[in-house]
Amino acid sequence: MAKGLRLKKSNVSKMFPKKTVIKTATSKSNSLKSPKFSKSLNPNPYPKETTEQILFIEWLTIHGIKVSASANGGKRNIIEAVKLKRMGVAAGFPDLEINIPRGQYHGLFIEMKRQKGGQLSIKQIEWHRYLREQGYCVEVAKGFEHAKEIMIKYMALGEFHRCDRCFHR
Repeated sequence: MAKGLRLKKSNVSKMFPKKTVIKTATSKSNSLKSPKFSKSLNPNPYPKETTEQILFIEWLTIHGIKVSASANGGKRNIIEAVKLKRMGVAAGFPDLEINIPRGQYHGLFIEMKRQKGGQLSIKQIEWHRYLREQGYCVEVAKGFEHAKEIMIKYMALGEFHRCDRCFHR
């Protein structure tokens, strides 16, 4: 029997749909193992949160709306993680911040999630509660289309009722 048998990528693409990628385990013994599905194979057919967020950012940019994304998420080495934490990056803070006051709200925060799947963490729930108590609108968007709906409804709230006692006039 062949030692270290591997499927060529060209053969794999002929046998399986484009998104399905398989790996064949290298055999150290004299027996062949069956193909194993790669960890990169995603059982959730819906786009990832990052893809949905990029689409939404592009849509906002096209419409002239400025947005800021938090530096949360992603994998970092320990030195970078400590540095960002000391700089104020906080776990659970919403993904997107839109500083346009509307209606009774000072601004809008959006937490992006996948269309199906994805849950809020305890820290996210705590941040959402805190921001709402401070007069901000906080919403969870299940994908790009939902984020777009939230933004359209938020902008329809009308002008923010400004306070005469503000520092800047």
